Amino acid sequence: MRDFHTGRDADPSITLGVTLGSAIFNQLTIVGACALVAPGGALRVQWRAMLRDVLVWGATIVITAGCLANGKVSALEGWLMVAFYALYVVICAYWSRIISRFAPPPRVVRKEVEASKPGEIIYVLVCA
Repeated sequence: MRDFHTGRDADPSITLGVTLGSAIFNQLTIVGACALVAPGGALRVQWRAMLRDVLVWGATIVITAGCLANGKVSALEGWLMVAFYALYVVICAYWSRIISRFAPPPRVVRKEVEASKPGEIIYVLVCA
């Protein structure tokens, strides 16, 4: 890789650091800003979607480190990165279908419980 400001070869560790640092900044800033403007001041985040993104982010670190190990990114490695992003977009587009197939939501069962007062019925929701 070339540093466009100096015209010299860029240090792969600096390139990786800049890439990861900007990803961390973007993730924290976007989530934080969304929480600030969310109704009620709280952002509801589905843990499964967050887990998906964390796993993909981890995979991108491995892919990026592998591609930058020799100090340059080949055209094939560039296509690999673009293809991985395209796969991520497809996974996000079909996420609700994917998650409902492999990890259906917990089943909620309504159960009656004896009340302390006569004639009073208490319902308890139990996730099964």
